[in-house]
Amino acid sequence: MLKIMPNRQRERLSYKAVRTIAIFCLVFLGSCSDRKPDVSISSQSSQQQTSTSLLKTTYPKSYPLKLQTIGEFHGNEVQAKSGEQWLGLFATPKGFELLPTKIMVNTVRDYVIDLDETKKTGKKVITNQKSQPIFLVKGAAYLKPGIVKTVFSEQQYLTPNKVLNLSLNSAIDSDYQIAIEDKQNLENKEFSFERQSNTKTRKYIFSVSDNSSISQNLQEFQHHYSNNELPSDRKPPSVFWAGDLDRDGKLDLLIESASHANVSSLTLFLSSPAKENKLLEPVAQFVTQGC
Repeated sequence: MLKIMPNRQRERLSYKAVRTIAIFCLVFLGSCSDRKPDVSISSQSSQQQTSTSLLKTTYPKSYPLKLQTIGEFHGNEVQAKSGEQWLGLFATPKGFELLPTKIMVNTVRDYVIDLDETKKTGKKVITNQKSQPIFLVKGAAYLKPGIVKTVFSEQQYLTPNKVLNLSLNSAIDSDYQIAIEDKQNLENKEFSFERQSNTKTRKYIFSVSDNSSISQNLQEFQHHYSNNELPSDRKPPSVFWAGDLDRDGKLDLLIESASHANVSSLTLFLSSPAKENKLLEPVAQFVTQGC
């Protein structure tokens, strides 16, 4: 005979299940935080070619500008405050435009952290515009509202040893080249549950160059490959947006630099604040993570 479980008992079991899943996510969240990318800048030059490297150090690094996207986030990840005015990059009938945008930040339940239904530690970021911005930026007097020349605005993943050619000048087929170079293959001697003994650690350099013989290394990173395949918890770098945000006739980039699939680390690179013999300068970063 099939016994029907009382409603209260089912509710207690459901609550226990949800609580168990939430606790598991919290543990995983802590482990993910150790995988955030670390960045800083060092440089070197030569007579024929200039190379500048963005290498790993302690995270986080402070930046002169603020970067934000819309959506729901863990409370400590949001940089914007309600009532603030930012500049948002929007796709409009005129093209891509930087528009003054009022930010609204509402508290919402964070289903990873807020085990108590009455608590709301998460934050939801929205704007007063009808359409959604590609990203929001604040803190630069040299960024003005108006049309922004855009090469592309859809995420493009980068493949090692293949070049992404970009052009801001319609008369030139390729003003800039973005590439990931496989620097070396190292046998990974550390055995773990996720990565077996046949796993290799590969070192890569994410770089951008132009036609004036300047090449700049934006990021150095490592990926673990097993049988020449990237593990499911890893992802390659990607370019989210490319164009001329500061209108100086030179390329600007918004890149995703996090290597872990559960972490997002959007970094905005602009050309106008770049120092001598450099193409770009990192000016803002927005880091988030999931469960």
